[in-house]
Amino acid sequence: FPVLGNVVSIVRSRQLDIFGVMVLLGIAVSIVGVLLGGGPQLLLIRESFVTGAIGLALLVSLALPKPLGYYFAQQLLTGNDPQKRAGFAAFWQYPYFRRGILGGTIFWSVLLLVEFALRVVLVFTLPIIVVLAVSPIVFNALILGGITVSAIWGRNLIGRIQEMRQ
Repeated sequence: FPVLGNVVSIVRSRQLDIFGVMVLLGIAVSIVGVLLGGGPQLLLIRESFVTGAIGLALLVSLALPKPLGYYFAQQLLTGNDPQKRAGFAAFWQYPYFRRGILGGTIFWSVLLLVEFALRVVLVFTLPIIVVLAVSPIVFNALILGGITVSAIWGRNLIGRIQEMRQ
C-alpha cells in the first residue's frame, strides 16, 4: 500500500511519505532480483535486497544538502503536523543537529549494508536450513539494536539542542 499511502500524503500535505518511497524502492529492487532468476541462494539473499538498497540510498544521500536520514527522522518525529515539521526544520540551523543527522544516516547506512553483507555470507557458507533459522534472528537483532541506539542518540541530540536554545 505504499503507492496509495504516498498519494494520500501528497493530497493531504503535499509531502511524500519517505517510508513509503523506501518500501517502493525495495520492492523494485526485489522485483529486479526475481527477474534475474537464480537458485535458492539468490532467493535467500533477495530478502535483504530491500535493506541493501535502503542502506545504499542512505549512503548516497550523504552527498545531498540534507541526507535521507533527515527526512526519515522528520517524518518519524513530526508526522504530517505542519507546526512540528517547522520546529524540526528549525533545528537544521544548529551544526550539532546537522552532525547528529549525518551521523545517524551513516549509522543506519552501515547497519543496513552490514545486514545485507551478513546475509550474503550466511547464504554462501551455511546450509540453507541454518540460514532460514539464523537470518531472522540476525536481522531482528540488528534492527532492534539500531532502533535502540537511534532512540538514545535522538533523545540526547534533541535534549542538547533544547539546552542550546535556552
